[in-house]
Amino acid sequence: MNDLFAPRIAADPSGWNPHLAAVLADLATTDAVIAAQLSKWAHGWGAPFSLGSVPLSAVYATHVAPWNPPEVTLMTAKTILWIATVDDWAERDDAAPRGLDHLQEVAEGKAPDPHSALAGALADIRDTVLGAASSRRRGSLWVKATTALLAGMKFEHVASAQIRDGGPPPALPLYLHHAGQTIGVPLTMATLWASAPQPACDSSLARLQPPLESASQAIRMANDLQSYERERRTGDLNAIALGASPAYLRTQIADQVRHCLEQLRPLLTHPCPDAQALHYCLHFVLRLHQAGDAGHLHEREQQQQEH
Repeated sequence: MNDLFAPRIAADPSGWNPHLAAVLADLATTDAVIAAQLSKWAHGWGAPFSLGSVPLSAVYATHVAPWNPPEVTLMTAKTILWIATVDDWAERDDAAPRGLDHLQEVAEGKAPDPHSALAGALADIRDTVLGAASSRRRGSLWVKATTALLAGMKFEHVASAQIRDGGPPPALPLYLHHAGQTIGVPLTMATLWASAPQPACDSSLARLQPPLESASQAIRMANDLQSYERERRTGDLNAIALGASPAYLRTQIADQVRHCLEQLRPLLTHPCPDAQALHYCLHFVLRLHQAGDAGHLHEREQQQQEH
């Protein structure tokens, strides 16, 4: 995947750029502030939230839309952390299907189970995002993305259980359809788009759906390419385990990236933060996957130390 984007920028003191230095300093400061606030939020909910996922969630939210006000960045970070937490829980808990059904009800407006940290946190995110949404259309997009993510997680949980019981695996296209949601990019973007007041871009929301789908598929395939060995050990669904070759995934990633950028180009010719955020997201998350199994990089470092 290293050839998808330009090579990483090497440090070069002779090319000192004061403006870039100021931007990087602002990003680092925002990262630190958001991480502290997110840590407090996660600690307040308790298990199954893990403080170990806080730093990456804060960095992700800060870099996807660095122009956003702090409250929007924090809400985006909460969403990213919540997605990662639900994903881990849904893969491990036998009662996940019933819990995922309840979370769908919460996303659609039902009161959360007071004994469920995941439901309570989702209700908190829901009320804040929908309360801040600059239009009903943006709020509806958030509800749709949340329910699609949860339906995808239920599909993956049930399919994995069936395989363990000796049943047939799902077809690759069906898996990728749901996995494009469970990778979390559609909900992350929906939260950001709903939370940030930018009514000038409302007419572009429909045009953003095709590049969003392409970006989500590219990022899902990059994830599966890097996480195959870990997911093979844990028995989780993965595109390679379902028959896709690494070469096929690399070709598809390149195609989906090209499709996304082609579809975004007309929207980037005039100021549209919605499109710019998706462009940033595509680059940031794929860069993250170039480094390895995103979200589990600490496990790789630990394994290297042990050997």
